[in-house]
Amino acid sequence: MTPLLLVHGYNANGGDGSTDRLIPYLRHKYQVVAPEYRWFNGPLSGLLGARFLNNRRAEDIARSVHQFPELCAIGHSNGAAILMRLVNAEPERFKSVILVNPAMDVDAHIAPGVRVFVYHTPGEVPTRVARWMPFHEWGAMGSKGY
Repeated sequence: MTPLLLVHGYNANGGDGSTDRLIPYLRHKYQVVAPEYRWFNGPLSGLLGARFLNNRRAEDIARSVHQFPELCAIGHSNGAAILMRLVNAEPERFKSVILVNPAMDVDAHIAPGVRVFVYHTPGEVPTRVARWMPFHEWGAMGSKGY
C-alpha cells in the first residue's frame, strides 16, 4: 500500500477534528501516517508557536516518515505550510500532494515536478488574515488559491 501522510492544521489540537476524519475513507487504499503535533502553553504558544516552531514540526514529521521512499500527502491549513517544507526539501519522495485551505502565500514556492492540488474556500477568513503575519510563509492561498 502507498503511504499517505496527513498533516493537520494549527487549531486542530491534533488531527481528531481535522485530517484524521479522512482516515476511515483512506485506510483501505493507503497506509495512513498521521503524526500529531500539539501546541503547548508558554512563551511560544498560539500563533507565535506556529510562527517560530513550524520548522521543528517539519523536522519531527520528516523523522516519522523517513522509512518511506515515496509518499502521497494531504495538508490542511498550517499543516500544508509544514508539509510543503518537507516537499520542497525532498520533492522526489512525493508522488502527489493535496493542500486544503493552505495557510500559505498565494505565490509560495513549489518544487518543480511535484503534482500539487490546491483546494481553497473563497473568502475563508483564517488564511485571509494569515497573510498579515510578517516574515512567515502564511498567506491567503486558502482563500484565494495558488
